[in-house]
Amino acid sequence: MNLNKKIIIPQTDHNRNELSLLVARKNNKKIFVSRELKWAFIDSLSWLDAIFYADLVPAEAEQRVKEIIEKIKLGAAPVRWTLGPVSRPLGLGELLLKHGFARHETRAAMAVEINKKGYVPVPGLEIEVVKNKEVMGLWNAVISEGLFKRPMRPEIFANVLNEKNVRFYLGRYNGIPAATTMSFLSSGVAGLYCVATLPEFRGRGIGRALTENALLEAKAAGYSTAVLQASQMGEKVYKKIGFEEVCKFEIFDYKLQQALSCGQKLKEQ
Repeated sequence: MNLNKKIIIPQTDHNRNELSLLVARKNNKKIFVSRELKWAFIDSLSWLDAIFYADLVPAEAEQRVKEIIEKIKLGAAPVRWTLGPVSRPLGLGELLLKHGFARHETRAAMAVEINKKGYVPVPGLEIEVVKNKEVMGLWNAVISEGLFKRPMRPEIFANVLNEKNVRFYLGRYNGIPAATTMSFLSSGVAGLYCVATLPEFRGRGIGRALTENALLEAKAAGYSTAVLQASQMGEKVYKKIGFEEVCKFEIFDYKLQQALSCGQKLKEQ
């Protein structure tokens, strides 16, 4: 594979950022966009609800982090901060740790040049494009259990169901909703998200089939490169398809309840 990482690495970040902004706008949620910062308030349970872009002047970065923390305490900024490859300055993650954030997760950003001509069929598996809110509810139930392990509000993604650059796929195994994926065509790449298979259906190649199906449709739409952020469990599957790691995403959470509790104790003293 001959990936142009200089181009692809920022595309992985921009694709994810544009998805957050699209979902927030379609749900009439609050967003903040400036030259140096971007964030979206979508749903406190959503992975899209985060500060996801920073381009801070190095000499001013610590002060800006402190100011943002004050906004978080007031409920005016998300508690989650996702650092992608275009986040600046270098060392911003260490500043977040210094000022009360905790590292929640590190994810590998992976990319592949789409050259698939088909995918290995799985007997009993049917893949459909989600086209209505009823099937969207089934899709949402699968990712709630199979990926996030908590209920997700179905309207969050249902409100972008008819966007031309977003596609949701549901895999039914012997008629039972078993797996999901979605693609977001933006920033020059096909971003794959919400790849999930219910525990009882894993190990049958279902997740791989849905992923490769999404790649084929992205290729048909004119996209030659796909990107995703992989969980540790998913990395092995994606490598078998041809994905390779190009960079990392670091996810930090501010210890808001702890900070508010400490503040209340100080007031009481």
